[in-house]
Amino acid sequence: MLAGADATDAASSWGKNEANPLVRAGQTFSYGSLAIKMGALTAGMAAQHYILRQAADKTPLFASANLAAAAMLGIVARHNMNVPAAK
Repeated sequence: MLAGADATDAASSWGKNEANPLVRAGQTFSYGSLAIKMGALTAGMAAQHYILRQAADKTPLFASANLAAAAMLGIVARHNMNVPAAK
């Protein structure tokens, strides 16, 4: 769910002014921003995988956090649908 929500957020942001300074690689959301966004997702998922191999009892915690993050990204994507593309 988290990867799907992240992809939906990226698709809804494409070509629009980027307000998030953490993924801003230029004025608008494009390939540079996408690379940062996907790199952050990959690093987070890899870290979770490593942690859960050491402490499987933390699975409910990470599952809940991923679900909350997916919900938040879904809300952001819905907002982005109403933002006009950059000129």
